[in-house]
Amino acid sequence: MSEARWPDKGTKQDGPGSQKGFVLPRLFWIAPVMFFIGLLVRQSNWELWFADLLPVAAASSAHLAPAPTLIHTRELTPTFWPSSTPTPQENLIMAAQGHELTALPPQPSPSPTREVVLSHLSFYWPPLGDINCDHECEHIANGDEWKQWVSKGLACPPHYSLGTVFVINGDQWVCVDRGEAIVVNEDGSIWLDLLVPTMPYGLAWGSIQTVEVQRP
Repeated sequence: MSEARWPDKGTKQDGPGSQKGFVLPRLFWIAPVMFFIGLLVRQSNWELWFADLLPVAAASSAHLAPAPTLIHTRELTPTFWPSSTPTPQENLIMAAQGHELTALPPQPSPSPTREVVLSHLSFYWPPLGDINCDHECEHIANGDEWKQWVSKGLACPPHYSLGTVFVINGDQWVCVDRGEAIVVNEDGSIWLDLLVPTMPYGLAWGSIQTVEVQRP
């Protein structure tokens, strides 16, 4: 009859009450818990990785994009009442910045200087010769042939440049010639010698008219 012996502490037992039997049930609930913790840790790592990646991507795209052109201009301070009309250059700058443009007022074209003068009217006709022309009768002081300026040209005093327009009875006459007797009188009135065969407008020779002067 054999003697019963208690197993040593270091001896492995395969029975239902052995240590191996206790380890296996533990793995069934420890493994899911560890898997869940691993997912949480991985999710946190991905979020941190994406947070670090986005600034790098933004910096890379900014590096590839062309740098904006800097325009050095004076700062336009908005006021309730405009201090001055913006220049075309300031309008372009404001348009680039998205501001509403201010319509520029139309710039008036320079008008010729006008004046009014009392004039003694006379006429001359080159084919008549004598006092009607000076030596060379085919051309007048501006170099044109006199026939080009019949009923629209006249001789005026040297005080007025060639090309000055004199408005007589609503008609425009251009100064294209000179004459020895065509001068400015002491009282400020002038003589105008019209290039026509007879006195126009039913006027008498030497009659005084108020004439508008348009200097070129």
